[in-house]
Parts: sequence; structure tokens; C-alpha cells
Amino acid sequence: MALRFLIALRRKYSLKLPDAVIAATALDWGSTLLSNDARLSRIQELSIRSLKLITAQEQSPPRHAPH
Repeated sequence: MALRFLIALRRKYSLKLPDAVIAATALDWGSTLLSNDARLSRIQELSIRSLKLITAQEQSPPRHAPH
């Protein structure tokens, strides 16, 4: 149940409620959380992956299909 994770995480890491809900849900589902939030990366019990953000300038131009 996510509620037990929520309470434990808030106490252990002094998380704000929204961050604790997100982390507890990921733990309850056994999921890897995708986030660049440094506060969440402190949670040792959580499997977390950071994402590389790509700007429009970094994207390659769209490929056009041959005619």
C-alpha cells in the first residue's frame, strides 16, 4: 500500500507531500521513476533515472521519405 511508503518517506527524507506521493507511488508499483528532481534522487529505496532534456535546437531535422 502506497500510504505506508508515503508516511515513511516523508519522515525519513522530510519530503513535501507531492514529492512523497510521487515516490511512494513508484515504490508501491515497483516502478523506476523518471525525474531530474534532485530531492527525489536522495531517496535510497527508489529506483530513479534522470532524463536528458533536448531542446529544439539540438534535435536533428525531420527526415523526408524518398519519393
